[in-house]
Amino acid sequence: MDIHRCRFVRYPGSAINAVAFTHASLPTVSAHKQRQQKHKQVRLAIGRANGDIEIWNPLQGAWHQELVIPGGKDRSVDGLVWVTDPDEDIADNKTICGRSRLFSIGYTTTITEWDLEKARAKKHASGQHGEIWCLGVQPPSTKAGAASTAARKLVAGTVDGNLVLYSIEDDDLKFQRTLIRTPSKKTKFVSIAFQSHNVVVVGCSNSTICAYDIRNGTLLRQMTLGTDLSGGSKNIIVWSVKCLPNGDIVSGDSTGQVCIWDGKTYTQAQRIQSHTQDVLCLSVSADGSKIVSGGMDRRTAVYEPITGQSGRWSKVFHRRYHQHDVKAMASFEGKGMSVVVSGGMPVSLPAACMYVSERVKLTEPKAPTRIRWSCLCALPARRTTERCPISRKTHPYRAPPRHDLFSVGGGTRSGSGICSAQPSNCSTTPRLPSACAKTENYSPRSS
Repeated sequence: MDIHRCRFVRYPGSAINAVAFTHASLPTVSAHKQRQQKHKQVRLAIGRANGDIEIWNPLQGAWHQELVIPGGKDRSVDGLVWVTDPDEDIADNKTICGRSRLFSIGYTTTITEWDLEKARAKKHASGQHGEIWCLGVQPPSTKAGAASTAARKLVAGTVDGNLVLYSIEDDDLKFQRTLIRTPSKKTKFVSIAFQSHNVVVVGCSNSTICAYDIRNGTLLRQMTLGTDLSGGSKNIIVWSVKCLPNGDIVSGDSTGQVCIWDGKTYTQAQRIQSHTQDVLCLSVSADGSKIVSGGMDRRTAVYEPITGQSGRWSKVFHRRYHQHDVKAMASFEGKGMSVVVSGGMPVSLPAACMYVSERVKLTEPKAPTRIRWSCLCALPARRTTERCPISRKTHPYRAPPRHDLFSVGGGTRSGSGICSAQPSNCSTTPRLPSACAKTENYSPRSS
C-alpha cells in the first residue's frame, strides 16, 4: 500500500499598496433614471506589492472577487487610478454607461493601462523623468459646453520634483509634456489631488503643499507646514492630500497630524494631532461631511464638522482595526452603500485583505452615525480555526473548493464584536490570496 504524505504551508501574503473605486459616489438622479443607475458598473481595484491587481464587485455588501491579474517578476503596484467615460443618453430614455479604464504606477517611470477583459497589460507609456510616486486624473469640467472627458489628462508627480502630463485621448496613452520642474532635485512629489478641473494640489517631501494650474504650469500658492516636532526629521512629508467638495484641502503628514486648509485663501484653518505616527492615507465622503484617516500607528480615525463653527473639524473617534500600518484607503457612496475600504497587513487570518466600514444613518432625528466595520478575506480551501482580528474570538470555518469571499463582521461604535462567515460563490479561477499593507517598522517610501 502506497502512503502519501501531504503538507499544507501558509501562503505568504503580499502588501496592499493601493485601492481605488471606479466611482467615488453615484449622483442623485430622477425617478425614471434610478432603474438605469442600478446597472451602473462599480468596481474596486486593489494593487499589491507582488504586482497583482484584483477587481472586486461590491454587490451591495456581498463583495465578489471577479478578476485577478497576476503581476510580473520584481514588479509592484503602488498606485491605481480609474478613468470613467460619461454616460451617453440614447433613444427611448435609455442610457449607455460609460466605460472605465484602469491605470497603475509602480515606482518606475512607466504608467500602465490594463485590459480587464484579457487580464493583461494593454499599454505602457513613460517619459524623460524620474520615478512616478503619485498619479491623479483630471476631473470632468462642470462648465456648460465644455469638452468631453476624452480630453482629460493624467497628472503624475515624480521623485525628482517634476509634474508631468499624460494624454489618454482616443483610447491611447502617451507622454505629453513636463508641466513643472522644481529647482531642487531633493524635492519629491509624494501625493496628489485635484481641487478643480484645472487646479492640482501636490503634497511634497519638503514640508510644503503646492497648488498648480495645469493649463500653464503656474504656481498658484505654496502652503508651508513648518518643521517637524522636536527630535524628528527637519522636513515634513505630506503622505496624502484630498480635496473636499467646497474646495478646502485636507492633508496628512509624517508628524501624525491632519491639517485643514482653506480652499480660497490657501491658509491653514486647523491642525489636528490625531495619530502618534505618520498619516499615510485619507478619504473624504462625497458630501464633504466625513474625513477618515489611517496611519502607521494602526489607527483609523473619523472626523466630522463642528456644529456652529464653519470650517472647524473634530475627531469623533479612532479604532485599531488593523494590526499593522494602514496605507491605502478609498470610499464609495451609492446603491444603498456608504463604505470606506482600507488596506492593512495580514495578521492571524491567512489572507486578511481589507477592512470595510459601512456608515449607517439612524432614523431618529439628530442621531449619531453608526459605523460597522468588517474584514473581507479570501480564504484557501481547508478546514481550520482562525482568530478574528477585530473581536479576538476564535471561530471555525470551512472554505469551499473555489476561491470564495468571506466577510468577518466587526463592531459598531459601541465596541461590540461579532464573528460571522458569509461566503458568496465566485466563478473565477481558484487562486491563493495575498494580504495587505506593510511591515511594522516599514518606511512607506524610502527617501
